[in-house]
Amino acid sequence: MKKIILVSMIVLAGFLFSKSAFAVVDCSTLTPPYSCVPANVYGTTYDSMISWNMDAGSCYFVYYNVGSGANRAYPSNDYQHLYIFGQPFFFLVSVNGIWFQDFGGGDWPLSTGSAYLSSRDLYDSTNQTILINENWDPPACTSWTYSDWSACQQDNTQTRTILTSSPSCCSGGSPVLSQTCVYAPPLTVTRSPESGGGVASSDDEIQCGVNQLNYCQVDYPLNSEVELEAIPNSSYAFAYWEWNEGASSSTNNPETFTMDAALEVTAVFYPTFAFPLQINNYTPYTAPISTVFDHSGSAQYSDSDHIVIAFTGEMSENQTAYPGSTCYEKNDSSAFGSGFNYTGTSGTGGAYYLCYNGHPGTDYPAANNTPIYAVADGIAHIPSSFPGVSNAQTYNTVEIDHQNGYKTYYLHFNSQNVTENQQVYKGQTIIGYSGDTGASGAYHLHLEVQRDGIPIDPYGWTGSGADPYTRATNITLWE
Repeated sequence: MKKIILVSMIVLAGFLFSKSAFAVVDCSTLTPPYSCVPANVYGTTYDSMISWNMDAGSCYFVYYNVGSGANRAYPSNDYQHLYIFGQPFFFLVSVNGIWFQDFGGGDWPLSTGSAYLSSRDLYDSTNQTILINENWDPPACTSWTYSDWSACQQDNTQTRTILTSSPSCCSGGSPVLSQTCVYAPPLTVTRSPESGGGVASSDDEIQCGVNQLNYCQVDYPLNSEVELEAIPNSSYAFAYWEWNEGASSSTNNPETFTMDAALEVTAVFYPTFAFPLQINNYTPYTAPISTVFDHSGSAQYSDSDHIVIAFTGEMSENQTAYPGSTCYEKNDSSAFGSGFNYTGTSGTGGAYYLCYNGHPGTDYPAANNTPIYAVADGIAHIPSSFPGVSNAQTYNTVEIDHQNGYKTYYLHFNSQNVTENQQVYKGQTIIGYSGDTGASGAYHLHLEVQRDGIPIDPYGWTGSGADPYTRATNITLWE
């Protein structure tokens, strides 16, 4: 018995055939992805077009009944099977016939030797519908090609997928798509930055960036424990471990991890700094400091809170500024500088006034043309601006990118001694010579450290209680 249905694709998705029956519908009622519009092909105007796209690699079956008539290409009542593989196509229909269009590069009529087929059994011009007969069952699949087995999962199974099936356009069969296995969760180690150092496990299975080895992923027995140690390079120090996509962290080194599931662990390193002034045996704590990094939490260069706090916890208490400045003194008017050599400036009250509110760096007095060295390895740049400063060239600024989000900025040079994108080396490369550019008469170096665009204090925080600076976490960067 013939079944009359709307022209439609019968999809073998993943080569699993599903036979569907469709009621005859008005062409004007079709909705996406199907469409039905007038069309002109090779000068012939067709009343309507039904189109849709096939998924590449799928198998489609279209069945049509040639019917009878002067233009039939096959004997009456002969059922023809048209196989179409992974190409967009549509049917063009008219009172006189049906046309098959292949968007992949070729097009042809469904009949041989004529531009159309007799459609008296295919097309109802009154209702503008395409009628078609379908009667076919696919063969059973007997063989397959497969993808590689997936990694073993926690339920001790692994799977694979079918790539091809035989015979062509088959259905069913008994493909082997899963098997048992012994789950061994992988431990994957990364380093941020890679130049910061290496990571080794106590069993020596993990040697990631250690001894010129890159064994950074190892499968471990389920629920075993693995001890990892971060080994920083000479210009870096270990900061912390990070895992569970950043949700967990630890500063322990070494640290032990339980392999109850696949685990990705990152060892985070930070650069250690050499002091940029190699004169008078200066260290970060003996060199004169005229202006500190303000931990009061103010925005950069803002005097909103009238408080200045040094990394040692020393702070101004009297909110009356030195005239013409944003420098403030203690209530008892004693000098600042416990634990470091704070001098202040003669024009803002010297060591008795802490300068200045919202300052995002540290200022070191330095005679004109004092050589300034790179504090760490990196790539030099000559910026026109940087976060917080829109006119960096006004201050003859040099920037060094140390990776992992760390950058240092050196302001007020008399002259620069680097070029754009030049590699510089910690304590070895003279990057410029101190001056007073942008600060006439005040010869000094302004050193500013930023991490991910936020100023931080390379002195860290040594005061009692929590660091009041909330924009970022300060750690001591001086070696």
